[in-house]
Amino acid sequence: MGFLDKAKQMADEAAAKAKETAADLQEKAGPTMEKAKQEAAELGEKAKPAFEKVKQEAAELGEKAKPAMEKAKDEAIQLAEKAKGALKK
Repeated sequence: MGFLDKAKQMADEAAAKAKETAADLQEKAGPTMEKAKQEAAELGEKAKPAFEKVKQEAAELGEKAKPAMEKAKDEAIQLAEKAKGALKK
C-alpha cells in the first residue's frame, strides 16, 4: 500500500469517526435542545402580556405628546419667521 493510499484510508477513517461523533452529539443534545426550545416558547408567552402593556403605554404617551409636539413645532416656525424678519431689517 502506497503513501497516498494510506493517507486516503486515514482520511476516510477520520471522516467516518467525525460523522459518528456528530451523530452521537446530535442524539445527546436533541432532548436538551427541545427542552430549551420549549422553555423559550413558554417565556415568550409569559412575556407577551407585559410587552403588549408596554406597547400600549408607549402608544398612549405618543398620543399625549402630540399636542406638545405640535405646539413646539408652531413656536419654532414663529421664531424662525421672526428671525427671518429681523435679518431682513
